[in-house]
Amino acid sequence: DSPYNTYRHKGLPPGPICVPSKAALDAVLNPDFGGKWGLGNMFFCASPKFDGTHVFARTLPEHN
Repeated sequence: DSPYNTYRHKGLPPGPICVPSKAALDAVLNPDFGGKWGLGNMFFCASPKFDGTHVFARTLPEHN
């Protein structure tokens, strides 16, 4: 009967549910632009198939 059990208690829990790791914060503050996507932007949206996946693009024309 924890106050964090949102199935039993309506509204928000009394405090944080999770704290991001140091590695997650470091990745946000110091992104690695190498690899598959290279330098620049990344565009994404929910798949038009409505299957719970996402579609990614590297440029705005690909995204559109």
